[in-house]
Amino acid sequence: MKSIGFEDFYSLAWIEMLMTVPGISEDKAIAIAKKYPTMKGLMDELETNKNKLVLEDLKVVHNYNESKAKRLGPAASTKVAKFLTSDNPNEVI
Repeated sequence: MKSIGFEDFYSLAWIEMLMTVPGISEDKAIAIAKKYPTMKGLMDELETNKNKLVLEDLKVVHNYNESKAKRLGPAASTKVAKFLTSDNPNEVI
């Protein structure tokens, strides 16, 4: 795993957990973890804003190339929000 800046067990576990969301690559998970270093931080943000697109404009860097960074986008933002906030175990993410 190339999780630059993340060396402790809990940060790495958080990144690994994010990568279980369909469509969330390691690069995307790292971008989320840099903005929200803990699940609680992201959950609080989702709860406060009631907005499933809180991650939409997050900058995702691929292969350490800042110049080619892209936005996370609305689809991935919605998937992460559903994954973390859904209380329906049968909901398709």
